[in-house]
Amino acid sequence: MVVVNDRVGISVVRCQGSDTDGVPHRVLTVGVMCMVWLLLGWSAALATESAGQTDWSGGPDGTVVGPSWGRGFSASEGISWLAVPGQLTLSGEVLDTAVQYGISDSFFRPSSLDLADIDGDGDLDLVGAAFGAHQVRWWRNEGGSPPEWTPLTIETGFAAAASVRAADVDRDGSMDVVACAWTDGELVLLANDGQGVSWTRQSVATGLSECHWADVADLNGDGAPDLMAAAADPGMVAVWISDGGMPVAWTEQIIDDAFGGARSLVPADLDADGDQDLIGTALVDDDLSWWRNDGGEPLVWTRQILSDSLGGSHHADAWDMDLDGDLDIVAAGFGHPWLKLWRHNGEDPVGWTEEQIDGVIMTPLVVDAGDLDGDGDMDLVATSNNWNRVMWWENNGGPVETWEVFDVVRNFPNAWPVTTGDLDGDGRLEIVSGASAGSDVAWWRLADFVDQGVLESAVLEIAGNVVEITVGVDATIPVGTGVAVAFRIGSAPGEMGEWTPVEPGQPRTVLLRGPASLQYRVELSTVDPSVAPVVRSVDFAWSSELEVRAGGGGRVQP
Repeated sequence: MVVVNDRVGISVVRCQGSDTDGVPHRVLTVGVMCMVWLLLGWSAALATESAGQTDWSGGPDGTVVGPSWGRGFSASEGISWLAVPGQLTLSGEVLDTAVQYGISDSFFRPSSLDLADIDGDGDLDLVGAAFGAHQVRWWRNEGGSPPEWTPLTIETGFAAAASVRAADVDRDGSMDVVACAWTDGELVLLANDGQGVSWTRQSVATGLSECHWADVADLNGDGAPDLMAAAADPGMVAVWISDGGMPVAWTEQIIDDAFGGARSLVPADLDADGDQDLIGTALVDDDLSWWRNDGGEPLVWTRQILSDSLGGSHHADAWDMDLDGDLDIVAAGFGHPWLKLWRHNGEDPVGWTEEQIDGVIMTPLVVDAGDLDGDGDMDLVATSNNWNRVMWWENNGGPVETWEVFDVVRNFPNAWPVTTGDLDGDGRLEIVSGASAGSDVAWWRLADFVDQGVLESAVLEIAGNVVEITVGVDATIPVGTGVAVAFRIGSAPGEMGEWTPVEPGQPRTVLLRGPASLQYRVELSTVDPSVAPVVRSVDFAWSSELEVRAGGGGRVQP
Protein backbone atom coordinates (compact mmCIF):
# COMPACT_ATOMS: atom_id res chain seq x y z
CA MET A 1 0.00 0.00 0.00
CA VAL A 2 1.13 3.53 -0.77
CA VAL A 3 0.27 6.36 1.64
CA VAL A 4 0.60 9.99 0.49
CA ASN A 5 -0.18 13.16 2.41
CA ASP A 6 -3.31 15.21 1.98
CA ARG A 7 -3.38 15.91 -1.78
CA VAL A 8 -2.76 12.97 -4.06
CA GLY A 9 -1.68 14.15 -7.41
CA ILE A 10 -4.04 16.53 -8.99
CA SER A 11 -1.95 18.27 -11.59
CA VAL A 12 0.94 17.55 -13.91
CA VAL A 13 4.23 19.30 -14.31
CA ARG A 14 4.54 20.86 -17.75
CA CYS A 15 8.15 21.66 -18.50
CA GLN A 16 8.41 24.74 -20.73
CA GLY A 17 11.59 26.35 -21.99
CA SER A 18 12.06 30.13 -21.69
CA ASP A 19 14.69 32.81 -21.98
CA THR A 20 15.97 34.59 -18.90
CA ASP A 21 13.30 37.25 -19.30
CA GLY A 22 10.58 34.63 -19.18
CA VAL A 23 9.74 34.70 -22.89
CA PRO A 24 9.20 31.12 -24.23
CA HIS A 25 11.64 29.62 -26.71
CA ARG A 26 10.34 28.36 -30.03
CA VAL A 27 12.66 25.39 -29.62
CA LEU A 28 15.25 24.82 -26.92
CA THR A 29 18.67 24.33 -28.44
CA VAL A 30 19.92 22.33 -25.49
CA GLY A 31 18.04 19.95 -23.27
CA VAL A 32 16.08 21.56 -20.45
CA MET A 33 16.23 19.76 -17.11
CA CYS A 34 12.93 19.92 -15.27
CA MET A 35 13.83 18.98 -11.68
CA VAL A 36 10.98 18.31 -9.32
CA TRP A 37 11.53 17.49 -5.66
CA LEU A 38 9.09 15.53 -3.55
CA LEU A 39 9.97 16.27 0.06
CA LEU A 40 8.81 13.15 1.75
CA GLY A 41 10.35 13.12 5.17
CA TRP A 42 13.36 11.20 6.50
CA SER A 43 14.57 8.85 9.15
CA ALA A 44 17.88 8.49 10.84
CA ALA A 45 19.31 6.02 8.34
CA LEU A 46 18.75 6.57 4.60
CA ALA A 47 20.19 4.91 1.54
CA THR A 48 20.38 6.90 -1.71
CA GLU A 49 19.94 5.19 -5.08
CA SER A 50 19.25 6.31 -8.63
CA ALA A 51 18.15 4.97 -12.00
CA GLY A 52 17.48 6.46 -15.38
CA GLN A 53 16.63 5.63 -18.94
CA THR A 54 18.13 7.09 -22.11
CA ASP A 55 17.50 4.21 -24.50
CA TRP A 56 14.15 2.70 -25.43
CA SER A 57 15.39 0.75 -28.44
CA GLY A 58 14.44 -2.59 -26.91
CA GLY A 59 10.82 -1.73 -27.49
CA PRO A 60 7.73 -2.77 -25.56
CA ASP A 61 8.53 -6.01 -23.76
CA GLY A 62 5.80 -6.31 -21.16
CA THR A 63 6.25 -5.58 -17.48
CA VAL A 64 9.90 -6.24 -16.81
CA VAL A 65 10.91 -6.36 -13.18
CA GLY A 66 14.58 -5.84 -12.45
CA PRO A 67 17.31 -3.59 -11.09
CA SER A 68 17.48 -1.46 -14.27
CA TRP A 69 15.10 -0.09 -16.86
CA GLY A 70 17.51 -1.20 -19.56
CA ARG A 71 16.41 -0.62 -23.17
CA GLY A 72 12.75 -1.57 -22.93
CA PHE A 73 9.47 -0.28 -21.58
CA SER A 74 6.06 -1.68 -20.71
CA ALA A 75 3.75 0.00 -23.25
CA SER A 76 3.32 3.09 -25.42
CA GLU A 77 0.69 4.74 -27.57
CA GLY A 78 1.33 7.53 -30.04
CA ILE A 79 5.07 7.52 -29.28
CA SER A 80 7.90 7.13 -31.77
CA TRP A 81 10.78 5.64 -29.81
CA LEU A 82 13.32 4.70 -32.51
CA ALA A 83 12.76 7.05 -35.43
CA VAL A 84 15.76 8.85 -33.95
CA PRO A 85 17.74 6.55 -31.60
CA GLY A 86 17.74 7.69 -27.98
CA GLN A 87 14.69 9.95 -28.32
CA LEU A 88 11.02 9.81 -27.56
CA THR A 89 8.65 11.94 -29.62
CA LEU A 90 5.12 11.82 -30.96
CA SER A 91 4.36 9.31 -33.65
CA GLY A 92 1.59 9.70 -36.14
CA GLU A 93 -0.78 6.88 -36.93
CA VAL A 94 -0.02 5.25 -40.28
CA LEU A 95 -2.45 6.46 -42.92
CA ASP A 96 -4.32 4.19 -45.30
CA THR A 97 -3.31 6.59 -48.09
CA ALA A 98 -0.08 8.59 -47.97
CA VAL A 99 -0.45 12.37 -48.39
CA GLN A 100 1.60 13.76 -51.32
CA TYR A 101 3.28 17.17 -51.44
CA GLY A 102 5.11 18.55 -54.48
CA ILE A 103 8.65 19.89 -54.48
CA SER A 104 9.30 20.38 -58.22
CA ASP A 105 7.59 19.75 -61.56
CA SER A 106 10.48 21.00 -63.73
CA PHE A 107 13.40 18.68 -63.00
CA PHE A 108 13.52 16.49 -66.10
CA ARG A 109 14.27 12.83 -65.36
CA PRO A 110 15.46 12.99 -61.72
CA SER A 111 18.00 10.22 -61.10
CA SER A 112 19.36 10.78 -57.58
CA LEU A 113 18.24 12.55 -54.38
CA ASP A 114 19.88 13.23 -51.02
CA LEU A 115 18.79 15.13 -47.90
CA ALA A 116 21.13 17.42 -45.97
CA ASP A 117 21.17 20.81 -44.26
CA ILE A 118 22.79 22.75 -47.10
CA ASP A 119 22.28 26.28 -45.73
CA GLY A 120 22.98 25.45 -42.08
CA ASP A 121 19.62 26.62 -40.74
CA GLY A 122 18.78 23.40 -38.91
CA ASP A 123 16.33 21.76 -41.30
CA LEU A 124 16.77 19.28 -44.14
CA ASP A 125 17.16 20.58 -47.67
CA LEU A 126 17.04 18.44 -50.81
CA VAL A 127 19.81 17.87 -53.38
CA GLY A 128 19.11 16.22 -56.72
CA ALA A 129 20.67 15.10 -60.01
CA ALA A 130 18.60 15.09 -63.21
CA PHE A 131 19.55 12.67 -65.98
CA GLY A 132 17.50 14.54 -68.58
CA ALA A 133 18.04 18.12 -67.42
CA HIS A 134 21.85 17.56 -67.17
CA GLN A 135 21.73 19.43 -63.91
CA VAL A 136 22.54 19.32 -60.20
CA ARG A 137 20.12 21.34 -58.08
CA TRP A 138 19.16 21.88 -54.48
CA TRP A 139 15.87 22.97 -52.93
CA ARG A 140 16.02 25.18 -49.86
CA ASN A 141 13.57 24.15 -47.16
CA GLU A 142 11.82 27.36 -46.15
CA GLY A 143 9.97 25.79 -43.25
CA GLY A 144 6.25 25.79 -42.63
CA SER A 145 3.76 22.97 -42.44
CA PRO A 146 4.09 21.65 -45.06
CA PRO A 147 7.46 23.22 -45.97
CA GLU A 148 7.88 25.55 -48.91
CA TRP A 149 10.80 24.92 -51.28
CA THR A 150 13.04 27.29 -53.26
CA PRO A 151 15.01 25.74 -56.18
CA LEU A 152 18.66 26.76 -56.59
CA THR A 153 20.97 25.49 -59.35
CA ILE A 154 24.43 24.15 -58.50
CA GLU A 155 25.67 22.70 -61.81
CA THR A 156 24.38 22.87 -65.41
CA GLY A 157 25.53 21.19 -68.60
CA PHE A 158 26.52 18.07 -66.64
CA ALA A 159 25.55 15.52 -69.28
CA ALA A 160 23.25 12.83 -67.87
CA ALA A 161 23.82 13.76 -64.24
CA ALA A 162 23.37 10.43 -62.44
CA SER A 163 24.26 10.65 -58.76
CA VAL A 164 24.62 13.14 -55.89
CA ARG A 165 25.72 12.86 -52.28
CA ALA A 166 25.96 15.67 -49.72
CA ALA A 167 28.80 15.76 -47.16
CA ASP A 168 31.29 18.21 -45.68
CA VAL A 169 34.13 17.01 -47.90
CA ASP A 170 36.50 19.96 -47.41
CA ARG A 171 35.81 20.12 -43.65
CA ASP A 172 34.87 23.78 -43.53
CA GLY A 173 31.61 23.22 -41.65
CA SER A 174 29.24 23.39 -44.62
CA MET A 175 27.71 20.61 -46.70
CA ASP A 176 29.30 20.11 -50.10
CA VAL A 177 27.97 17.99 -52.97
CA VAL A 178 29.70 15.14 -54.80
CA ALA A 179 28.23 14.25 -58.19
CA CYS A 180 28.96 12.09 -61.20
CA ALA A 181 27.56 12.07 -64.76
CA TRP A 182 26.75 9.10 -66.98
CA THR A 183 27.58 10.67 -70.35
CA ASP A 184 30.30 13.07 -69.23
CA GLY A 185 31.99 10.29 -67.22
CA GLU A 186 33.16 12.81 -64.64
CA LEU A 187 33.28 12.83 -60.84
CA VAL A 188 33.13 16.35 -59.37
CA LEU A 189 33.25 18.03 -55.97
CA LEU A 190 30.99 21.07 -55.66
CA ALA A 191 32.22 22.99 -52.63
CA ASN A 192 29.61 25.00 -50.73
CA ASP A 193 30.39 28.59 -49.74
CA GLY A 194 28.44 28.03 -46.53
CA GLN A 195 24.99 29.23 -47.59
CA GLY A 196 24.45 27.23 -50.74
CA VAL A 197 24.45 30.42 -52.84
CA SER A 198 27.78 29.93 -54.63
CA TRP A 199 29.76 26.78 -55.33
CA THR A 200 33.35 26.03 -56.33
CA ARG A 201 33.69 23.21 -58.86
CA GLN A 202 36.58 20.72 -58.71
CA SER A 203 36.95 17.90 -61.22
CA VAL A 204 38.12 14.87 -59.25
CA ALA A 205 38.21 12.27 -62.05
CA THR A 206 37.32 11.94 -65.74
CA GLY A 207 36.99 8.99 -68.09
CA LEU A 208 34.50 7.19 -65.81
CA SER A 209 32.33 5.96 -68.66
CA GLU A 210 28.69 5.62 -67.58
CA CYS A 211 29.37 6.73 -64.02
CA HIS A 212 26.24 5.76 -62.10
CA TRP A 213 26.98 6.21 -58.39
CA ALA A 214 29.03 8.48 -56.17
CA ASP A 215 29.40 8.41 -52.40
CA VAL A 216 31.48 9.73 -49.49
CA ALA A 217 33.10 8.15 -46.41
CA ASP A 218 36.34 8.28 -44.43
CA LEU A 219 37.91 5.05 -45.68
CA ASN A 220 41.39 5.23 -44.14
CA GLY A 221 40.44 6.64 -40.74
CA ASP A 222 42.38 9.88 -41.01
CA GLY A 223 39.33 12.08 -40.40
CA ALA A 224 39.11 13.34 -43.98
CA PRO A 225 36.21 12.22 -46.20
CA ASP A 226 37.18 10.14 -49.22
CA LEU A 227 35.18 9.59 -52.41
CA MET A 228 34.02 6.51 -54.29
CA ALA A 229 32.25 5.82 -57.56
CA ALA A 230 30.80 3.00 -59.67
CA ALA A 231 31.07 3.21 -63.48
CA ALA A 232 29.15 0.75 -65.64
CA ASP A 233 31.45 0.65 -68.69
CA PRO A 234 33.56 -1.46 -68.54
CA GLY A 235 32.55 -2.07 -64.93
CA MET A 236 34.79 -0.28 -62.48
CA VAL A 237 34.61 0.57 -58.79
CA ALA A 238 37.20 2.98 -57.44
CA VAL A 239 37.97 5.26 -54.50
CA TRP A 240 39.74 8.60 -54.20
CA ILE A 241 41.64 9.08 -50.96
CA SER A 242 41.81 12.64 -49.67
CA ASP A 243 45.32 14.04 -49.32
CA GLY A 244 44.04 17.25 -47.74
CA GLY A 245 44.68 20.77 -48.92
CA MET A 246 42.40 23.40 -50.40
CA PRO A 247 41.38 22.51 -53.02
CA VAL A 248 41.50 18.89 -51.87
CA ALA A 249 44.14 16.67 -53.48
CA TRP A 250 43.17 13.07 -54.32
CA THR A 251 44.88 9.71 -54.83
CA GLU A 252 42.92 7.32 -57.03
CA GLN A 253 42.71 3.61 -56.24
CA ILE A 254 40.85 1.21 -58.54
CA ILE A 255 39.34 -1.59 -56.48
CA ASP A 256 37.87 -3.65 -59.31
CA ASP A 257 37.88 -3.08 -63.08
CA ALA A 258 35.86 -6.17 -64.05
CA PHE A 259 32.59 -5.57 -62.21
CA GLY A 260 30.33 -5.65 -65.25
CA GLY A 261 27.66 -2.99 -65.29
CA ALA A 262 28.61 -1.53 -61.90
CA ARG A 263 25.63 0.35 -60.51
CA SER A 264 26.14 1.26 -56.85
CA LEU A 265 28.97 1.48 -54.32
CA VAL A 266 27.99 2.19 -50.70
CA PRO A 267 30.16 2.42 -47.53
CA ALA A 268 29.28 0.47 -44.36
CA ASP A 269 31.22 -1.13 -41.51
CA LEU A 270 29.98 -4.67 -42.15
CA ASP A 271 32.56 -6.51 -40.04
CA ALA A 272 32.33 -4.05 -37.12
CA ASP A 273 36.09 -3.44 -37.00
CA GLY A 274 35.81 0.33 -37.00
CA ASP A 275 36.51 1.06 -40.66
CA GLN A 276 34.26 1.43 -43.69
CA ASP A 277 33.86 -1.52 -46.02
CA LEU A 278 32.13 -1.24 -49.42
CA ILE A 279 28.99 -2.86 -50.88
CA GLY A 280 28.64 -3.00 -54.65
CA THR A 281 26.07 -4.11 -57.23
CA ALA A 282 26.67 -5.02 -60.88
CA LEU A 283 23.71 -5.06 -63.27
CA VAL A 284 25.38 -6.97 -66.12
CA ASP A 285 27.24 -9.49 -63.94
CA ASP A 286 24.14 -10.01 -61.71
CA ASP A 287 26.54 -9.54 -58.82
CA LEU A 288 26.23 -8.42 -55.21
CA SER A 289 29.63 -8.16 -53.49
CA TRP A 290 31.29 -6.45 -50.59
CA TRP A 291 34.91 -5.49 -50.15
CA ARG A 292 36.43 -5.81 -46.70
CA ASN A 293 38.65 -2.88 -45.79
CA ASP A 294 41.84 -4.43 -44.41
CA GLY A 295 43.61 -1.12 -43.86
CA GLY A 296 47.16 -0.40 -44.98
CA GLU A 297 48.61 2.27 -47.23
CA PRO A 298 47.43 1.98 -49.91
CA LEU A 299 44.26 0.35 -48.61
CA VAL A 300 43.94 -3.40 -49.05
CA TRP A 301 40.52 -4.71 -50.12
CA THR A 302 39.29 -8.31 -49.96
CA ARG A 303 36.25 -9.11 -52.08
CA GLN A 304 33.43 -11.27 -50.71
CA ILE A 305 30.70 -12.35 -53.17
CA LEU A 306 27.23 -12.62 -51.67
CA SER A 307 25.62 -13.66 -54.94
CA ASP A 308 26.53 -13.75 -58.65
CA SER A 309 23.13 -14.83 -59.98
CA LEU A 310 20.69 -12.14 -58.92
CA GLY A 311 19.41 -11.09 -62.30
CA GLY A 312 20.08 -7.38 -62.59
CA SER A 313 21.54 -6.32 -59.26
CA HIS A 314 20.95 -2.57 -59.14
CA HIS A 315 21.30 -1.10 -55.64
CA ALA A 316 22.20 -2.26 -52.14
CA ASP A 317 22.73 -0.68 -48.74
CA ALA A 318 23.15 -1.79 -45.13
CA TRP A 319 21.02 -1.27 -42.01
CA ASP A 320 20.41 -3.17 -38.79
CA MET A 321 17.09 -4.65 -39.86
CA ASP A 322 16.69 -7.10 -36.97
CA LEU A 323 18.05 -4.85 -34.18
CA ASP A 324 20.73 -7.35 -33.18
CA GLY A 325 23.58 -4.83 -33.27
CA ASP A 326 25.14 -5.66 -36.66
CA LEU A 327 24.45 -4.44 -40.18
CA ASP A 328 22.36 -6.45 -42.62
CA ILE A 329 22.25 -5.87 -46.39
CA VAL A 330 19.18 -5.15 -48.50
CA ALA A 331 19.42 -5.24 -52.30
CA ALA A 332 17.08 -4.50 -55.21
CA GLY A 333 17.18 -6.36 -58.52
CA PHE A 334 16.22 -4.48 -61.67
CA GLY A 335 16.33 -7.41 -64.07
CA HIS A 336 14.00 -9.68 -62.10
CA PRO A 337 11.23 -9.01 -59.57
CA TRP A 338 13.00 -9.28 -56.24
CA LEU A 339 13.92 -7.41 -53.10
CA LYS A 340 16.18 -9.40 -50.78
CA LEU A 341 17.74 -9.27 -47.33
CA TRP A 342 21.06 -10.77 -46.26
CA ARG A 343 21.11 -11.15 -42.48
CA HIS A 344 24.46 -10.78 -40.76
CA ASN A 345 25.23 -13.80 -38.56
CA GLY A 346 27.23 -11.74 -36.05
CA GLU A 347 30.32 -13.90 -36.44
CA ASP A 348 33.89 -13.35 -37.57
CA PRO A 349 34.40 -14.01 -40.44
CA VAL A 350 31.04 -12.59 -41.43
CA GLY A 351 28.42 -14.99 -42.71
CA TRP A 352 25.08 -14.19 -44.31
CA THR A 353 21.60 -15.70 -44.55
CA GLU A 354 19.67 -14.76 -47.69
CA GLU A 355 15.92 -14.07 -47.41
CA GLN A 356 13.48 -12.81 -50.03
CA ILE A 357 11.42 -9.83 -48.98
CA ASP A 358 9.45 -9.48 -52.22
CA GLY A 359 9.45 -11.66 -55.33
CA VAL A 360 6.71 -9.81 -57.24
CA ILE A 361 7.83 -6.17 -57.42
CA MET A 362 8.73 -5.15 -60.99
CA THR A 363 12.10 -3.52 -61.72
CA PRO A 364 13.01 -2.17 -58.28
CA LEU A 365 15.73 0.47 -58.65
CA VAL A 366 16.59 2.03 -55.27
CA VAL A 367 15.86 0.95 -51.69
CA ASP A 368 16.09 2.92 -48.45
CA ALA A 369 15.25 2.19 -44.81
CA GLY A 370 13.88 4.03 -41.78
CA ASP A 371 11.34 3.68 -38.99
CA LEU A 372 8.41 4.80 -41.11
CA ASP A 373 5.65 3.70 -38.75
CA GLY A 374 7.32 4.71 -35.49
CA ASP A 375 7.25 1.24 -33.96
CA GLY A 376 10.97 1.07 -33.30
CA ASP A 377 12.32 -1.05 -36.13
CA MET A 378 13.60 -0.33 -39.62
CA ASP A 379 11.06 -0.48 -42.42
CA LEU A 380 11.90 -0.40 -46.13
CA VAL A 381 10.90 1.80 -49.05
CA ALA A 382 11.73 1.11 -52.72
CA THR A 383 10.83 2.37 -56.18
CA SER A 384 9.30 0.15 -58.85
CA ASN A 385 10.27 1.63 -62.21
CA ASN A 386 7.95 -0.32 -64.52
CA TRP A 387 5.05 -0.29 -62.08
CA ASN A 388 5.39 3.49 -61.62
CA ARG A 389 5.16 3.03 -57.87
CA VAL A 390 6.82 3.92 -54.61
CA MET A 391 6.20 1.14 -52.06
CA TRP A 392 7.07 0.46 -48.43
CA TRP A 393 7.37 -2.71 -46.36
CA GLU A 394 6.41 -2.78 -42.70
CA ASN A 395 8.96 -4.68 -40.62
CA ASN A 396 7.03 -6.57 -37.95
CA GLY A 397 10.13 -7.89 -36.24
CA GLY A 398 9.58 -11.41 -37.52
CA PRO A 399 10.47 -13.31 -40.69
CA VAL A 400 10.43 -11.26 -43.88
CA GLU A 401 7.68 -13.51 -45.24
CA THR A 402 5.32 -11.83 -42.82
CA TRP A 403 6.22 -8.24 -43.68
CA GLU A 404 3.34 -6.25 -45.17
CA VAL A 405 3.76 -4.13 -48.31
CA PHE A 406 1.88 -0.89 -48.98
CA ASP A 407 1.76 1.55 -51.88
CA VAL A 408 3.01 5.05 -51.16
CA VAL A 409 1.95 6.22 -54.61
CA ARG A 410 0.81 4.72 -57.90
CA ASN A 411 1.11 6.32 -61.33
CA PHE A 412 4.39 8.08 -60.50
CA PRO A 413 6.00 7.66 -63.95
CA ASN A 414 9.13 5.49 -63.81
CA ALA A 415 9.83 6.12 -60.14
CA TRP A 416 13.60 6.07 -59.63
CA PRO A 417 15.40 7.74 -56.69
CA VAL A 418 14.01 7.48 -53.16
CA THR A 419 15.19 8.58 -49.73
CA THR A 420 13.74 9.22 -46.25
CA GLY A 421 14.08 12.01 -43.71
CA ASP A 422 12.23 14.35 -41.37
CA LEU A 423 11.41 17.21 -43.74
CA ASP A 424 8.99 19.15 -41.55
CA GLY A 425 10.74 18.74 -38.19
CA ASP A 426 7.88 16.85 -36.55
CA GLY A 427 10.04 13.91 -35.44
CA ARG A 428 8.58 11.53 -38.05
CA LEU A 429 10.17 10.29 -41.26
CA GLU A 430 8.83 11.21 -44.67
CA ILE A 431 9.56 9.73 -48.11
CA VAL A 432 11.00 11.66 -51.09
CA SER A 433 11.11 10.34 -54.67
CA GLY A 434 11.47 11.43 -58.27
CA ALA A 435 9.59 10.34 -61.43
CA SER A 436 12.26 9.68 -64.07
CA ALA A 437 9.76 9.58 -66.96
CA GLY A 438 8.77 13.14 -66.19
CA SER A 439 9.95 16.11 -64.17
CA ASP A 440 8.31 15.56 -60.78
CA VAL A 441 9.98 15.45 -57.37
CA ALA A 442 7.59 14.93 -54.44
CA TRP A 443 7.40 13.84 -50.82
CA TRP A 444 4.85 11.88 -48.82
CA ARG A 445 3.72 11.93 -45.24
CA LEU A 446 2.83 8.40 -44.09
CA ALA A 447 1.62 9.26 -40.61
CA ASP A 448 -1.26 11.44 -39.52
CA PHE A 449 -1.00 14.16 -36.91
CA VAL A 450 -1.14 12.93 -33.33
CA ASP A 451 -1.52 15.51 -30.56
CA GLN A 452 -0.83 13.26 -27.57
CA GLY A 453 1.19 10.17 -26.74
CA VAL A 454 2.13 8.28 -23.60
CA LEU A 455 4.82 5.77 -22.61
CA GLU A 456 4.88 3.64 -19.47
CA SER A 457 8.17 2.29 -18.27
CA ALA A 458 8.96 -1.17 -17.05
CA VAL A 459 8.75 -1.78 -13.30
CA LEU A 460 11.93 -1.16 -11.32
CA GLU A 461 12.71 -2.95 -8.06
CA ILE A 462 13.69 -0.76 -5.08
CA ALA A 463 14.99 -2.03 -1.76
CA GLY A 464 13.64 -0.41 1.36
CA ASN A 465 10.95 2.14 2.20
CA VAL A 466 10.95 5.14 -0.13
CA VAL A 467 10.90 8.49 1.66
CA GLU A 468 12.31 10.91 -0.92
CA ILE A 469 12.24 10.99 -4.74
CA THR A 470 13.85 13.29 -7.32
CA VAL A 471 12.59 13.20 -10.90
CA GLY A 472 14.55 14.62 -13.86
CA VAL A 473 13.56 14.91 -17.52
CA ASP A 474 15.94 16.03 -20.28
CA ALA A 475 13.74 17.34 -23.07
CA THR A 476 13.33 19.80 -25.91
CA ILE A 477 9.91 21.41 -25.59
CA PRO A 478 8.86 23.84 -28.35
CA VAL A 479 6.18 26.44 -27.74
CA GLY A 480 2.75 24.84 -27.92
CA THR A 481 4.00 21.45 -26.72
CA GLY A 482 4.25 19.82 -23.32
CA VAL A 483 5.89 17.02 -21.38
CA ALA A 484 4.18 15.53 -18.33
CA VAL A 485 5.69 13.04 -15.91
CA ALA A 486 4.06 10.86 -13.28
CA PHE A 487 5.21 7.93 -11.18
CA ARG A 488 3.76 5.21 -9.01
CA ILE A 489 5.15 2.81 -6.46
CA GLY A 490 3.86 -0.37 -4.93
CA SER A 491 4.75 -3.28 -2.76
CA ALA A 492 4.95 -5.58 -5.81
CA PRO A 493 4.65 -5.28 -9.61
CA GLY A 494 1.06 -6.49 -9.47
CA GLU A 495 0.16 -4.19 -6.57
CA MET A 496 1.07 -0.76 -7.90
CA GLY A 497 -0.52 2.39 -6.47
CA GLU A 498 -2.14 5.27 -8.29
CA TRP A 499 -0.22 7.49 -10.69
CA THR A 500 1.15 10.55 -8.90
CA PRO A 501 1.76 13.52 -11.19
CA VAL A 502 4.95 15.37 -10.40
CA GLU A 503 4.37 18.98 -9.31
CA PRO A 504 6.75 21.45 -7.64
CA GLY A 505 5.77 22.89 -4.29
CA GLN A 506 3.65 19.88 -3.35
CA PRO A 507 5.61 17.92 -0.72
CA ARG A 508 4.54 14.33 -0.44
CA THR A 509 5.28 11.60 2.04
CA VAL A 510 5.52 8.13 0.63
CA LEU A 511 5.77 5.24 3.07
CA LEU A 512 5.98 1.67 1.90
CA ARG A 513 6.77 -1.02 4.44
CA GLY A 514 8.95 -3.50 2.61
CA PRO A 515 10.60 -3.66 -0.82
CA ALA A 516 9.13 -1.26 -3.37
CA SER A 517 8.51 -1.25 -7.10
CA LEU A 518 8.77 2.00 -9.13
CA GLN A 519 7.30 2.86 -12.53
CA TYR A 520 7.18 6.14 -14.48
CA ARG A 521 4.87 7.52 -17.14
CA VAL A 522 5.76 10.18 -19.74
CA GLU A 523 3.08 12.03 -21.67
CA LEU A 524 3.92 14.17 -24.72
CA SER A 525 1.51 16.63 -26.30
CA THR A 526 1.32 19.33 -28.98
CA VAL A 527 -1.25 21.63 -30.54
CA ASP A 528 0.78 22.23 -33.71
CA PRO A 529 1.18 19.50 -36.35
CA SER A 530 4.59 20.88 -37.34
CA VAL A 531 6.27 20.60 -33.93
CA ALA A 532 6.59 17.97 -31.23
CA PRO A 533 8.47 17.68 -27.94
CA VAL A 534 11.45 15.36 -27.66
CA VAL A 535 12.51 13.48 -24.51
CA ARG A 536 16.08 12.21 -24.25
CA SER A 537 16.24 10.91 -20.69
CA VAL A 538 14.17 10.28 -17.58
CA ASP A 539 16.07 10.11 -14.27
CA PHE A 540 15.05 9.17 -10.74
CA ALA A 541 16.94 9.45 -7.47
CA TRP A 542 15.46 8.27 -4.19
CA SER A 543 16.25 7.74 -0.55
CA SER A 544 15.03 4.68 1.28
CA GLU A 545 14.75 3.93 4.99
CA LEU A 546 17.08 1.21 6.14
CA GLU A 547 14.98 0.77 9.28
CA VAL A 548 11.29 1.67 9.51
CA ARG A 549 10.53 3.98 12.44
CA ALA A 550 8.01 2.61 14.87
CA GLY A 551 4.55 4.22 14.94
CA GLY A 552 3.77 7.05 12.60
CA GLY A 553 0.29 6.21 11.50
CA GLY A 554 1.20 6.16 7.83
CA ARG A 555 3.23 9.38 7.79
CA VAL A 556 6.90 9.99 8.41
CA GLN A 557 7.53 13.31 10.14
CA PRO A 558 10.87 15.15 9.72
